[in-house]
Amino acid sequence: MRYFAGLLLLVPLTLAAAQPIANGGGAEDGWISHLGILLGARSMTDGAWNSADTQLGVGFMYDIRDDGAVPGVCPVGLELGFMFNNSDEESWKVQGYEVSVGAQYPWVLSRDHELFASVGGLVTTINLVNRNADYKERDTTFGAYLRAGYRWTFNEEWALSAEGRGSLTGNLDFPNGEEATASALGAFLGFAYRM
Repeated sequence: MRYFAGLLLLVPLTLAAAQPIANGGGAEDGWISHLGILLGARSMTDGAWNSADTQLGVGFMYDIRDDGAVPGVCPVGLELGFMFNNSDEESWKVQGYEVSVGAQYPWVLSRDHELFASVGGLVTTINLVNRNADYKERDTTFGAYLRAGYRWTFNEEWALSAEGRGSLTGNLDFPNGEEATASALGAFLGFAYRM
């Protein structure tokens, strides 16, 4: 139920992000957006994860903003994301699914180079499998995230990025009585299509 309620919060923000696209907006109309994939790893900050604390991740991000009227300064944009993280150890398998919505602010250094920082909310679901005890558990929690990075547009339509990402979440309460947070620090590389 908590997961469903969190997803309902994402609907109005998703519709707001889709509005410029529905109106045919693009870079030529004063809108800048990126649709990309992220690859990297994160380290869980809660010691309860033991050997499964380092997880590989793949994600999809979409951001959109109005290019703005002031050269070198762009207004705050909206970003939507989905991240999948996995750690497959001998006795533990941990899979994390994360949906996020946030605000992104770019510092435009030149037409092809920019720094960005983002802050927002997220919903995380963790699947936990203990192969030794032969059980599987799942729980969902809410949290916040912070991203910061650099993006280089190497031609008119393609961009590479490098970023750091931190998240802070509430407790996951598994039926077997174990508790842990899904808070993590990570580093990711990205490849995006600029629209």
